[in-house]
Amino acid sequence: MLTLHQHFNTRLVGLFFGGIILATLVSYFTLKEIQLREFEKTLKSHINLIELQLPFSSHEETLDAFADAIKRGIGKRVTLIGLDGTVLAETDRKDINTMDNHRYRPEVIQALREPFGVNLRHSDSVNNDFLYVAKTVNYRGTPLVVRLGMSTQEIRENFLSLWLQTAVIFLGVLALGVLVSYFIHRRIKNELRKLGNGLEAIANKEYKTHINAGFAKEFEEIANRVHLLAFKLSKRDKQKRKHTAKLRLLSKQRSDIIAAVGHEFKNPIASIIGYAQTLLEDASMNQEIRERFLGKIVSNGQKINAMINRLSLATKLENGDLTPTPTAFDLSKLTKEVVASFEERYPKRTFVTHLDTSFVTADATMVEMVLNNLLDNALKYSEDKIYVEVVDKTCHVRDEGEGIPPEEIPNITKKFYRTNRYSWDNSMGLGLSLVHYILKLHESELAIQSTLGEGSTFSFTLK
Repeated sequence: MLTLHQHFNTRLVGLFFGGIILATLVSYFTLKEIQLREFEKTLKSHINLIELQLPFSSHEETLDAFADAIKRGIGKRVTLIGLDGTVLAETDRKDINTMDNHRYRPEVIQALREPFGVNLRHSDSVNNDFLYVAKTVNYRGTPLVVRLGMSTQEIRENFLSLWLQTAVIFLGVLALGVLVSYFIHRRIKNELRKLGNGLEAIANKEYKTHINAGFAKEFEEIANRVHLLAFKLSKRDKQKRKHTAKLRLLSKQRSDIIAAVGHEFKNPIASIIGYAQTLLEDASMNQEIRERFLGKIVSNGQKINAMINRLSLATKLENGDLTPTPTAFDLSKLTKEVVASFEERYPKRTFVTHLDTSFVTADATMVEMVLNNLLDNALKYSEDKIYVEVVDKTCHVRDEGEGIPPEEIPNITKKFYRTNRYSWDNSMGLGLSLVHYILKLHESELAIQSTLGEGSTFSFTLK
C-alpha cells in the first residue's frame, strides 16, 4: 500500500503529463489556426501587390521569369494558371508539362467566382502540405490565375519551439512540486505520529490525554474528534445506565401497548361471551331477543375485526409496505360522501360543511381513511357541531371540544398515544397515526391548531 507522500507524488506526476498533453493539443490547434489566418492575410497582401505591379512588368519578360521574380521577392511558391486550368508557370517544379490540369482545384474554382480562393491541402506536385491563396488577375490583357503557396512546415516548427518552452516550464513546476510535497510529507508524518500516540494512550484508558495537532485544520479536527471519543469513553458507565433505563422505558411502552390492545379487545370479547352464554343457557329465549343477541355478537366480532385490520394497516404503513395508487378526483365530492355517511350513522350530531371544488391527484381510498379518522376523532372529543371545509385543495376539520394542551400536540400522531385528559377512552390511539402515515405517503402532513376550551382544527393539503 502506498504512503500518503507516494500518493501525492504519483498524482502530481500524472497531472504533469496530463497537463503536457492537454497543453500540446490546445497550443497546436490554436497556433495552427492563428498562423493559418496570418499566412492567409499575408498571401492575399502579396497577391494584391503583385496585381499592382503587373502594368509595370516588361513585355519581353516570360511567364516563368515573371513567376521567378515574384518568388525572389516574397519567398513563396508561385503558380500561374490559365482560365482553362493549364499550368503556365510554376516556381517549385520546372517540368510543368507533366503537371495535372488545375481547373478543378478548389482554390482555382473559388478564385474564378470570388475575389480570392483559399484552400489548405496536400500538394502531390511537391509532396507537401500547402496553404494556397489564388486570385484572377489581368496579365498583358489576358486573364490568368495567380496562386501563391506556403508550406505548413513553418507551423510545425513554431509549435515544436513552443512545446519545448512549455515542457521546460512544466518540468520546473514539477520539481518544485516534488520538493514541496517532501516537506509536506514530513509534517504529515509527524502529525500522524502524534495521533497514533494519542490513540494508544486512549486505548490504555488514559482518557485525559491531549493531542497537540496544529499543522492543518483537518488534523486539528481529527484531534478534536479523538478528544470527544475519549470523553465519551470516560462516560461509558453513565451511558450504560442511561441505556438500561431506555430499555426499561421501551419495555414499559411495549407493556402499555399490549395493555391498550388487551383493554380494547376486552369489552367486545366479554360481550360476545356473555351473549353467547345467555343463548346457550336459555334455549326457550324469545326469537326477537335471540336475533338481537346474535346481532350484538356479530357487531362485536366486526368491531374486533376492524380493530385488527386497523392495527395491521398501521403497521404496514409504518413499515412502508403500502404504496398509494394516485388518481385524479374532486376532494370536495369525496368529503361530501364521507360526511353524508357520518350524518347517517350519527343523526343526532350536526355537521356544518363548506366544500369548494378542488381537484387533486392522490389515492382516493387512503384519503377517505384520513377523512373518516379525522371526523371520528372530532366526534369522539367534542359534543358540539363539527365543521368541515374544503378550500383550494386543503381540507379543514374543526371541532368545539376542550382542545389539546400545547405540550401534547407533537405526540398525538404517534402510534398508541392517547392524551391524559381522555385516558378513559378505549381507543388504541391509532386514528391520527394512520392519518400521519397516509399523508406522509402523499408528501403532505397534518397541521394541528388547538386552543384549550375552544376546540381543535385538523388540516391537510394535497397536490
